[in-house]
Amino acid sequence: MIDFWEMFGRLTTDADLRQALLDRFTEGAYAAPSNGWATIPQGDYDDARQIVNLSGPASIMGLGEMLWCLSSAEFRDKLADLVQAIADTGVATAQRTNWFYTALGLMSVDGEILDDFATGGFDDNRFGMLTDAERADIKKLASDAQVVATATKLCQSEWAQGCSDKARFWAPDDEHPHLHPVASPYPLK
Repeated sequence: MIDFWEMFGRLTTDADLRQALLDRFTEGAYAAPSNGWATIPQGDYDDARQIVNLSGPASIMGLGEMLWCLSSAEFRDKLADLVQAIADTGVATAQRTNWFYTALGLMSVDGEILDDFATGGFDDNRFGMLTDAERADIKKLASDAQVVATATKLCQSEWAQGCSDKARFWAPDDEHPHLHPVASPYPLK
């Protein structure tokens, strides 16, 4: 999911990238059929990979997660709120390292990491590669009440508490254990 976190961080900070993705991938493009499998055409994956153009590899899982989110009207609305909240902090987000965008994307989908980053918990979460300036800026973003509120609302609009896009294991109680999606046979038509 590291590639997804980076894509997500870039989506929230790069207006040209965001607009290119929003223009290319329409709201409501992918319906979740009754079997739970979303059908995303190969051309959409190929186009997303071309538009996102990460410095490293991008998995089909990460691209698919991004495409699925972009098809949601609620996600688009809440994304706009998060984009504005980030901009309002005054933190310079252009021309940063891939790890800055990865940290930003992760804290936007994982509230525990968001809390840790607000208190400087970078090394404990394996983000020791961030520069001092990046740590300061991520900490500022993770400490901003509006960023926290909008990231939380965005996360809740798309992902359940135990989604696999997060970094932390969760198990609130015996009735709600952490569930991992198991590879299934190819869905029959």
